[in-house]
Amino acid sequence: MSAPNPEGLRLQVDMIKCVGHASCAELLPERVTLDEWGYPIIETDPSHNTW
Repeated sequence: MSAPNPEGLRLQVDMIKCVGHASCAELLPERVTLDEWGYPIIETDPSHNTW
């Protein structure tokens, strides 16, 4: 999953390698929420960008 932002930076999670430890949500809570199993859901709506 990836999501662009206004500065051209992109957050990308390799869902194959992800083991659901929630490290990404801990580092970027304004962009990453977790599903019920602890896997990331990345905000892709530009109107919600806080960067």
